[in-house]
Amino acid sequence: MKKIIFLLSCILLGCATENKYHVQLDTWKGRSKADLVLEWGVPTDKYKADKKLELLEYKKSRTLYGGKFECKTTFVIKNNIVDSWKTEGNDCRSH
Repeated sequence: MKKIIFLLSCILLGCATENKYHVQLDTWKGRSKADLVLEWGVPTDKYKADKKLELLEYKKSRTLYGGKFECKTTFVIKNNIVDSWKTEGNDCRSH
């Protein structure tokens, strides 16, 4: 039974890709910081570099079959508009 569950998980995770996640993140470029926070929620961390530049970080993690899966997505906010983003981790994927 555990093997079946593991195989089903692998199949489902196989549909999730990093590229799909990046395409989804690209849609945020040019949108407001307020829209981002309304959709994504309160960021895990935030850093204010100056009056016009801010970084918003969203972190997620999970454990699956003894392995730890994590993703940190950082949005670069300039003048309250999403300018760019970057990701770090082994679970930055979208379905």
